[in-house]
Amino acid sequence: MTGEVERCDQGSLILEEVLLEMNDRAVLTVNRVIPQGSVVAVTGHDGAVITDFLNHIVHHLRKHGEKTPVSGSIVEGSIRLHGPLAERASHVSEMSREHDLISGLSAAENVALELIAAKQASSAELIRAALDAVGLPTAVHHNLVEQLFGGQQQRVALARAMVVDAPVKVLDDPASELDPISRDVVYDALAQLASQGSIVIVGTPGSDPGPKADIIIRLNKGGRHVAQLRR
Repeated sequence: MTGEVERCDQGSLILEEVLLEMNDRAVLTVNRVIPQGSVVAVTGHDGAVITDFLNHIVHHLRKHGEKTPVSGSIVEGSIRLHGPLAERASHVSEMSREHDLISGLSAAENVALELIAAKQASSAELIRAALDAVGLPTAVHHNLVEQLFGGQQQRVALARAMVVDAPVKVLDDPASELDPISRDVVYDALAQLASQGSIVIVGTPGSDPGPKADIIIRLNKGGRHVAQLRR
């Protein structure tokens, strides 16, 4: 692992001897350097395990490696940023499976509030571009989120995570409520994010093939995993 890090001149996310345990049972082990600009798909049939793994990545990056149980599970090992990415003010943004949108606010206001929380400059143009990138119709940008369909709400949640200037984007099942055409729009937007230097980690449980990924972490039966490098 040390040699891999040393050979990685750009920034990277390091998963070093990471062990995910649930109910005192090891369900995932992974040891990998993820270079800046990668799309990572975390796949499998157990959405709860995928969600826990993604939550641990977010927690470690926000708490600088502090080991605290998440939803009854615990991770051993090290999850950290390396190189220039570690120097960024915000390390990670996330989209949860529940979306966590704020009712009583519009789609655009939900995105704006995320920028305020991240202490970033906000503008109407930036918010509009984020919502356009995920295929949300312009006509509903200023609708209250409770007036939107499920797939539209999902796109607002995704835009909110994408717009934050953080090097790692952790997205839990971001296209589950979308039709195939809308799903392709979203996955193209994620590929564009990666091409601009982000590390995009996408949880894709079930039959969703997920985005075209550089790295696949596949959860198999019995908790074993396969990490496959595509590029």
